[in-house]
Amino acid sequence: MDPFAAALDALFIAPGSVAAVYASGDGSAPPTGVRTIRDQRTEEMPIGSGPVPTNLNLLLLRRSEVAVPAAGDRLQVGNFVGVAPGDPLFEIMGEPWLDTEGLTWSCEMRPIS
Repeated sequence: MDPFAAALDALFIAPGSVAAVYASGDGSAPPTGVRTIRDQRTEEMPIGSGPVPTNLNLLLLRRSEVAVPAAGDRLQVGNFVGVAPGDPLFEIMGEPWLDTEGLTWSCEMRPIS
């Protein structure tokens, strides 16, 4: 097994990762259980005469679980144990991007419930 993939698998089952249900926005595939890591960071965006801090809400997905995520796809995010009705629902905004190794998708999300 690729050592990068093995290390990544360990991260996605470690504390800090959560269970989620992934559903394509167009309904072309049935909902699938996945593991995700939530990444909330602040980045500076150039607006007008200076940078303005903005919060990004990212979810990291393994490419082995979601081959090609797309804008409009949704994730219901649970906790370390599982997903339950009423857990937060997010929608992918824009185009997800792959990490350098091609193993993890970073998806900018917006809450929809």
